[in-house]
Amino acid sequence: MSTPAGALANLGTIRSRAQWDTQRGGNIPRVYQLAERVNLFDSPPLGIFQPSDKTKPASEISLPPELTTWQRLHERELKLAVTHPPANIYEEMIQWTEQGKLWKFPIDNEQGLDEESKVFFTEHIFLEQHIESWCPKRGPVRHFMELVCVGLSKNPYITVQDKKDHLDWFRQYFESKKEILTEVGALAGETQPQTSLEF
Repeated sequence: MSTPAGALANLGTIRSRAQWDTQRGGNIPRVYQLAERVNLFDSPPLGIFQPSDKTKPASEISLPPELTTWQRLHERELKLAVTHPPANIYEEMIQWTEQGKLWKFPIDNEQGLDEESKVFFTEHIFLEQHIESWCPKRGPVRHFMELVCVGLSKNPYITVQDKKDHLDWFRQYFESKKEILTEVGALAGETQPQTSLEF
């Protein structure tokens, strides 16, 4: 029984004999006569793949779209590579100005809040007037909304209009849940359905 290595050796022997016979002028073995040569590049293409830029003439090659994100990141990296920490206070102030961190002098804690300077401070604090028209006079909804008003009045970071919009969102929410609130008795004047317990 021959091993696979022996089979390969036998195949090599057959090939060398066929080559030797053809070189001597002998006939080509029948196996080689039946096989015909196939040229892979003679048939028309199937059109499955796009032609590569290597096969197109240089005038038809289109440039890839420019990736602006990569370009910006590359510019940023170059800038960071050559940017050194500021040597003195003037360079530091120039750097802060470029970053938008520098305050205008004299220092004003309300810089950039020009619209809010037109609003009186009491409008920020007394917000209960905005819930009087729709909120019940007592009950858990009223208690919750009073707490919301207190929290909003202590928030100096949002505008009066944002606070009013926040209260209006709660008004719309409670109106959409009115049936559930009435059912559980959370609205003033509404009573819970009494259920009798029998023991």
